[in-house]
Amino acid sequence: TYMVKDINEGYARGLLSSAVKGYSSLITVARTGAYFRATNGINGTELWFTDATEQGTYMVSDINPGASESIPSSLMTIADVVYFSANNGVNGTELWKSDGTDQGTSMIMDINPGSASSDPSQITEAGGIIYFSANDGILGQELWKTSGLTSTTVLVKDIREPTEFAGGANYGSYPSNFIEFNDKLYFAAGSFRDDWNISTIELWTSSGTNETTFRVGEDQEWYGNPQTITIFGDELFMSISTVVASAWRNYTSCIWEGNSELVSSGFDDLWYCTNPLFEHWSDTNISEIEDRWNYCEYNSMNGEWYCTDFIDQDSENEFLYNQEKHIEFDFWGNFDTGHEPALSDGTLDGTYIITEVAPWTFNGEFWFNANSMNYGTMGSDPEVLGDVIYFFGWTPQNYWELFRTDGSSDGTMMVKDLYPGYYEADWPTSLTTLENMDSVVWFGDDPEYGIQLRLYYEGTGSYF
Repeated sequence: TYMVKDINEGYARGLLSSAVKGYSSLITVARTGAYFRATNGINGTELWFTDATEQGTYMVSDINPGASESIPSSLMTIADVVYFSANNGVNGTELWKSDGTDQGTSMIMDINPGSASSDPSQITEAGGIIYFSANDGILGQELWKTSGLTSTTVLVKDIREPTEFAGGANYGSYPSNFIEFNDKLYFAAGSFRDDWNISTIELWTSSGTNETTFRVGEDQEWYGNPQTITIFGDELFMSISTVVASAWRNYTSCIWEGNSELVSSGFDDLWYCTNPLFEHWSDTNISEIEDRWNYCEYNSMNGEWYCTDFIDQDSENEFLYNQEKHIEFDFWGNFDTGHEPALSDGTLDGTYIITEVAPWTFNGEFWFNANSMNYGTMGSDPEVLGDVIYFFGWTPQNYWELFRTDGSSDGTMMVKDLYPGYYEADWPTSLTTLENMDSVVWFGDDPEYGIQLRLYYEGTGSYF
């Protein structure tokens, strides 16, 4: 390991660190080297190139001349040509390309004319088409494509059109999480669902035309907020949330022990009832509650039941069997699973949540669900190692820990709760594979030593 070149001489930093892959890539590999953004302390942050030698490391072009900076972002290469966004100080942040020379560096198109910015991002090649997200100042941030020429730089689809719901405004769909899969582009985008009367972010796909750009599942299902989309074998692994229509069954068993004359007068309506047993589809667990009772009294003035704590059923309570009825409530509801690990083959039928790592939980007072995967602030994509994929997952009991899955429900598990009962002040981050060592490494919070580098050997199950 060695420093290729002291770009910003002395103590000052020249190379700006790279972000999580895809969203704002600051370093990209070309056929003969790598492009990156850096500052030499004189010209501001500009586009640079290196062939891994000191002599071959140089600023490609001073796009925003002098001490001003163009801040190249979302770098993506095809052969030795790099596509990126940059601001020349005149046209705002727009789409650019470079062949590694000053003369071969140019703005492809001023998509949002004048000094305003179109803010191109997510530049990704899929099926021979260069896709990106941009705002032309009229339609909002939407899906665009280019071949590197002004004439071929066009809008693919206005995914989120103006609606009455948005007051006629055109906010854009903000496409994100671009990835190539089966020669198509898959991505997340927001749109208005007429069938559900909501605006929501879902999984989309495109082959480069308005007609071939559509929501996965169209108007049949909802796959919400796809994040960290990663190729895993012949499928896409991601974090998604979906709404499932669930039949929940609420059981209670009540025995009346009142006085019939007083009841007829409305003064004495006394019942012994179980607390409702709140479970997903459970025809069997009614037997689990018939030996525990609590005393309940109905208040006809407000329609509420007032119940004591459980009392155990025994021979001294035989009077409870004077009269008995079982009440069984069925109801349907739509329930959000939260962000959970999922797989997709790019079709409706082939998109599904593997398992709920953080399922709906009853805490003694109310039911709640949680996101087991939500990488908005995590700073780590899932990492594939052989036939499994690693990711950071969250549960109410363990907080953030390392998980692994082979794509099956039974094969999805927490690798280890490193410090049981310890809730990390700093979340784990920077998950990376070391394939030659059959291991993964990441930074995790240690209760005694703070942030430490962690390593897990897949072959032996050992932690370091």
